[in-house]
Amino acid sequence: MKSSDSLIAILQDTRVWASDRSNINLERIYSEWSSQEQLLADINSHILSAEKDKVDLWKVLMLFVPTVGLCEIVSSDQSAGSYMQLAERFDDWYVRNSGN
Repeated sequence: MKSSDSLIAILQDTRVWASDRSNINLERIYSEWSSQEQLLADINSHILSAEKDKVDLWKVLMLFVPTVGLCEIVSSDQSAGSYMQLAERFDDWYVRNSGN
C-alpha cells in the first residue's frame, strides 16, 4: 500500500467522523469552518490532493495537531475518543512519511 493510500484512508475516515453532527460543534468554539459543509469540503479537498499525490502536508497536519483544527470542534468526550483514534493514526502516518 502506498503511503498516500494510507493517508487517503485516514482522511476518508475523518470525513465520516466529521459527517456525524454529534461529533462536532462549530457554534461554541472558535473554528476556521463556519459550517459542517465547509469542513467537509476542506477534508474532501485534502483527499483529492492526496489522490493526486499533491498533498499540502502542513495543511493536513493542521487538521490534527492539538489546540487547532479538528481538536477545537470536538463536541463531547465520546467524540473526543474517536477523534483521538484518527489523530493517532495520522500521527503514526506522519512519523513514517514526513522525513523528519
